[in-house]
Amino acid sequence: MTDLQLLQQHATHRDPGAFNELVTRHLNWVYSAALRQVQDAHLADDVTQAVFLALSQSAAKLAKGVVLTAWLFRVTQRTSAMAIRSQGRRRKHERRAAIMSSEQQPEMDQQTWEELAPVLDELVGKLNETDRQSILLRYYQQKSFAEISTTLDIDEAAARKRTSRAVEKLRTLLQNKGVTTTSALLVAGLSTYTTQPAPASTAAGIAAVVATPAAASATVLTLTQGALNIMKWSNLKIGSIAAILTLAAIGISLAVAQVSGGNNQQAAANPAKPATAPAAKPPVTKPAAPLTPKGVVEAAYIAALTGDEETMIKSFANPTADQEQTLRKVVRTMSAVEELRKAVASEFGENIAKQFGALGSGVSATDITNAPETINGAQAIVDLGQAGPGPLPLVKTGDTWKVSPTALQTMNVDGLNQWERKAPAIRKLAADIKAGKFQSPAELQKAMGGLMRQ
Repeated sequence: MTDLQLLQQHATHRDPGAFNELVTRHLNWVYSAALRQVQDAHLADDVTQAVFLALSQSAAKLAKGVVLTAWLFRVTQRTSAMAIRSQGRRRKHERRAAIMSSEQQPEMDQQTWEELAPVLDELVGKLNETDRQSILLRYYQQKSFAEISTTLDIDEAAARKRTSRAVEKLRTLLQNKGVTTTSALLVAGLSTYTTQPAPASTAAGIAAVVATPAAASATVLTLTQGALNIMKWSNLKIGSIAAILTLAAIGISLAVAQVSGGNNQQAAANPAKPATAPAAKPPVTKPAAPLTPKGVVEAAYIAALTGDEETMIKSFANPTADQEQTLRKVVRTMSAVEELRKAVASEFGENIAKQFGALGSGVSATDITNAPETINGAQAIVDLGQAGPGPLPLVKTGDTWKVSPTALQTMNVDGLNQWERKAPAIRKLAADIKAGKFQSPAELQKAMGGLMRQ
């Protein structure tokens, strides 16, 4: 049975055998990832129990369609971060470059792995969804390329190519962190060290807490509830807005520059001529170059974050009145969430803001710039990834690209309506944060939970 079939069996019949099979498939790599992040065996055990308890309690929703490995990875990251904060742990890793070649060192040694391990999961999380899935399936879950091809519904050659590409991107990210290695050595390290057997006691603990959640330790219950709250908040983007513009926060100045297309620097650089000089000819203003399909998507996203309903509507090709109303709701919702994210970042820092404002989207900060763009005559596709909006269709009218209204067909309208009604409460929460109402992220998390239950 597939992961989703097992989830459905557990959700519908509470079949312990089905859930135990899921635990068997994923336990070792989840525990290994948690241990790398919290660096404490007992805390890693608590995190792992919380992750699988959250999975048990979310089974009914997830069984409708998810790449389980990717979902478990996100929850493990968030739960590990909460565990570290709750323990008051502040770990600083000293990283040094290790320059090597495949001829000199054909296998990654333990010391090199110890330099890589503290940042591995962080950087895997920064890959786009397609690359992240490839790394997780191949090296965390240790699947064959044939199994990966089945899971991702691609042929085996494509699975190999995607995984090779993902390894190279991960290697570049590691190099930026001061860990220099070759792709061959990175593959060797990932294959050897990424997933280690979890203690037998961890599997037994998971079975016990899933069967009787109330019997879990206070730490496990706290972490589980925190994970569920965060993932519920994340569903603002997963369930309602992902069909159009579910993008992680990007540098707005870059996209604004692409949208504006203007350049006033030349006039500023040239001082005014003396009065006796012949009158200068008025400057010739070149029209802004038409946006590429990807530029149109970026412009629409910025409009959503900044509350610009008219620009959002103009980004779509001939939307109907009902579709315009839907787009206005999208803008009101996303701009409220962005207001909240900025307030959290200002009060508690950017890392905490990411927990509440940009989780679960399935699209990393690099996805918009790395998204494949395919143009075929007057039609185009900007592929934003399987766990995000997916392939976004655009059409060309004259020299102008527009998002096709068919992108709205997969919109979860009921979910959007629900979140659009919450927008005023989200803005109120942002105002409370700016006013200093919350003294800690834990207090903020509690308030977020209250908002979710409204």
